[in-house]
Amino acid sequence: MGSEHIIDGKQVDCKYAMPKCTTKSSIKERKLFVGGLCAEVSNEEFRKYFEQYGEIEDCIVMREKESGRPRGFGFITFSDEDSTKKVLMNYHHNKIHGKWVDCKRATPKDKIRKSAPPIKPAELGDYILFDMIHEDYDLVETEECTNEDLPAAERIERDIERLLSD
Repeated sequence: MGSEHIIDGKQVDCKYAMPKCTTKSSIKERKLFVGGLCAEVSNEEFRKYFEQYGEIEDCIVMREKESGRPRGFGFITFSDEDSTKKVLMNYHHNKIHGKWVDCKRATPKDKIRKSAPPIKPAELGDYILFDMIHEDYDLVETEECTNEDLPAAERIERDIERLLSD
């Protein structure tokens, strides 16, 4: 970008393309994945809980196509990035139906493996939770916790992994 470019004998000025109307932050900064939902949570309850953080653009509790049974997770898109930040700052206290729910920035399917930090088998006793709240993945906040601090599904999954590796 910083070098001089000449096309058909004329010097051209190269600039990054920017949309004319950029009043909203990108969907990447406003969309959250919410995991650990109990089966009884409806779309209305899901929406109502997150409305306390700000105006909601879109929300959905994911269900199986054939049976309509809940899949235990959903997505929420806020109208502004500040609402998303409020949810992430309240990470340990987000509860729906008295059950803690895991709220993280939504990551496109093709980016999941690349951005997730590796978990070493030696860390299975006392886990390290990774909170991907930064654009720059080099700046990852970590928090140490014990097995009891993790949601039940994660504890079971980790215990199975540990047993299989032994």
